[in-house]
Amino acid sequence: MILNNFAEFSNAFQAVKQLNHNEVNLIFVASNVANFTVFAFI
Repeated sequence: MILNNFAEFSNAFQAVKQLNHNEVNLIFVASNVANFTVFAFI
């Protein structure tokens, strides 16, 4: 179980490393904006 989870994590990490930094930053900005809007309207 642990080895399988580690393999999946390493594969996901390799996929993220292959993304452009702009795409990763865009994802973080979008998630931050989504969190801010959710908390703003509570």
